Amino acid sequence: MPALTRSIARLPLLVVLAAAISACGMTAVSGPRTWTSEATLPDGTKQTITVRDESGRLTNAEINPAGVAMASEISNPPGSENVVLVPWAGGACDVSTEFVFTAAGQGLAGTMKVTTTGGVCNMMAIQQQLRLTSNAPLPAAQVTLDRAP
Repeated sequence: MPALTRSIARLPLLVVLAAAISACGMTAVSGPRTWTSEATLPDGTKQTITVRDESGRLTNAEINPAGVAMASEISNPPGSENVVLVPWAGGACDVSTEFVFTAAGQGLAGTMKVTTTGGVCNMMAIQQQLRLTSNAPLPAAQVTLDRAP
């Protein structure tokens, strides 16, 4: 077989091999993802916290991560353009808190729904925080969080 014919015959194999190698380096997340954790409040009661990413951009969501200083506002930690800290104030009567994040331009639009026991709360303003990691830069100025209606 002439050299040119052998090279052409190998072309489909090289294309498949190149596609397979490049696919290994992809970091895209496909479809919605959900993270759930249980937080223990200062009085010992438990609260379920759920984060749902409908944007497909988040690769991880940490709820009250250990060793991470509490942010005073939605912000990117220094040197981490694909990480955003989302603090919120919860209450002692909170039973569950659900976050849903959807795509909004280069950022995320979040809603927060809180379910409480319905009783009178002794303690309020328990500081909590999410550490969201994206598969691309996530400017904190383009991440919002609103209470669900």
